[in-house]
Amino acid sequence: MPAPSTRTKVGRGFASRRSRRSGTAQIFCRRPRAADPVRRAPVSPGAAAGRRQGVPRAPSGGREIRFPRRGAGAAGAALPRGARARLGVVQGAARCARGLRLRIESDRVGRTRCLREDEGAAFHALRDRGAACARSIGAQRGGGEEGGDVIPTINVKHDLNRLSAGLGLLTAERMKAAVRALNRTLTTVRAEGARDMGLAYRGLKISAIKRQMRFKRASQAHPAAVLTFSNRRFRLFGNWRTTQTRRGVRTGRLPFRLETGGGRRLDPEALRHAFLQRSRQGTANVWLRAGKERYPIEVIVAPSLAEAFVERAIGEALSRRARARFGAVFQQEAKFRLSKRR
Repeated sequence: MPAPSTRTKVGRGFASRRSRRSGTAQIFCRRPRAADPVRRAPVSPGAAAGRRQGVPRAPSGGREIRFPRRGAGAAGAALPRGARARLGVVQGAARCARGLRLRIESDRVGRTRCLREDEGAAFHALRDRGAACARSIGAQRGGGEEGGDVIPTINVKHDLNRLSAGLGLLTAERMKAAVRALNRTLTTVRAEGARDMGLAYRGLKISAIKRQMRFKRASQAHPAAVLTFSNRRFRLFGNWRTTQTRRGVRTGRLPFRLETGGGRRLDPEALRHAFLQRSRQGTANVWLRAGKERYPIEVIVAPSLAEAFVERAIGEALSRRARARFGAVFQQEAKFRLSKRR
């Protein structure tokens, strides 16, 4: 840690710095100001924020659009990187009057990338794969964000007027029963979804899967419960039993698919040529050389929960269970509210 110092002016354009501990003084020259400074053009707040985040500028004659992080190299990707699957119960237009809507969607969290006109074909090919993925799960085409991204969604609607017909619930009682039913339903769906994900990620602990699932509870002020499946991929080391041998990396049970950090799918036999290596930061991963040379190397990872959510059709099963579960739990909560009147 440098010693504290003080500055005193000794002349025009010069200053001195004297250390408080050693007592030594140093005279230095200040940088002279330009006679005719160049005025910069005003920058919009959005462009300034983009520069602070490291977003590259759009090339001359190009256009800036949304693009997922994985890029156009992953031809077999069912769900683009930068997307996360979301299972949520969202309130309808009128406050618990027209019903509740159970929504499963894949939310876009991609980063901005600048594309030239000649890269438009790659973007449209990726968008078409997203549309095919949406049609495969019987989803509706959403507006998305910039760039025309497709958001696969599954909507399950519940009419509270029909569910509460003949019960004689007041408006406040119906709201409390609906909020409790939402939270109980998503709690059950979360446990069942973690078990279903465990079948796709054999050998991975259920606790590790639940850490990648975020559950936002509903309240009377915000009657919407959301269960989000993360798009963060799993490292093999630390999540599966990986051992370095003379014949590569040996593991026990493997997930439904292996891929590289760039999105290229791998055969499980590729682990025979892999090796364990710890980085300078202390993080250990399973690596694979791209060719016969020492470099480049690629990290081997397992797909994220968001990709398994779509590829393994887990979203359809969860929507059916949530639909049946919410109706039964709401009836229980309504009877409990009626019993408290006595």
